[in-house]
Amino acid sequence: QVTRWLKSIIRPALQREAAVRFLQLQFTMAAAQVEAFKGAKQKFMDELRGLAEAALRDGTEMRKASAPKKTAAQIGNTLKNKVDDLRGKALEQFFFAALPLAAHNCKGPGILVGGNPRIGELDGLFIDGSGPVSIQILSVKVGEKDRNKNKSVGHLGAMLEALAEDVSAVLHVGGQPDDALTQTLREHRDHIVGAINAKEIQVLALTPWLNDLGRLGPGLQVDDAVNKQLKDFFDAGAVYRLAGEELSAFTENDERFKDFDFVAHCTNANTPRSPRS
Repeated sequence: QVTRWLKSIIRPALQREAAVRFLQLQFTMAAAQVEAFKGAKQKFMDELRGLAEAALRDGTEMRKASAPKKTAAQIGNTLKNKVDDLRGKALEQFFFAALPLAAHNCKGPGILVGGNPRIGELDGLFIDGSGPVSIQILSVKVGEKDRNKNKSVGHLGAMLEALAEDVSAVLHVGGQPDDALTQTLREHRDHIVGAINAKEIQVLALTPWLNDLGRLGPGLQVDDAVNKQLKDFFDAGAVYRLAGEELSAFTENDERFKDFDFVAHCTNANTPRSPRS
């Protein structure tokens, strides 16, 4: 009876303590995610004005004096693609700062061969070396749709081929050489290529609208309130409006832009471009 009585006291106390620790952890994670969102938002705003100015300059100051200036639509296309890329990079920055991806053996953000995006580029790579090496690709998306997964796998294949052809090539992660990752992929190249050919490589999408990481374990979700801020700020229409305002600051007296609506132009684009997939 004494034992049962003690258990009746201790068990609820332990449950309350566990609940308090869980809430404290959730609060800490949410606070870190708020700061990560502020950083990603600031990165986007800091670079946006320069993109608008550069797009206009490149479409106006032609290399050949005889070349005609680009139209508003052509300049708009250039700016749209740059804005889409910047949105993707800002979201990458957020997710890698807000979620414990490194603790889940995820390399990133931005994996390139020798820093050259023409060969191929991955947002992130999960590597499990506890047994036969297991690879999962992280693909940060800017929209609500989950697409271009085959493209991500193709990038991985191209990068493996480049490493095989050039023994001096080194993978760069976040702009810095990563010898350990390079060696791992070289050593297990045949196994990974076999998995690619067998269509066994998973691509996990990560976006404010879609998160495939829940299957990897707890702690890889964004707080609901923070995620709502992500959706509101990085919504396509919202970022195009911000970019349009920046472009207007430079084109007030430019006749090419007299009747040009940048947001409508982006909305009506036939093939909206996503950043790296």
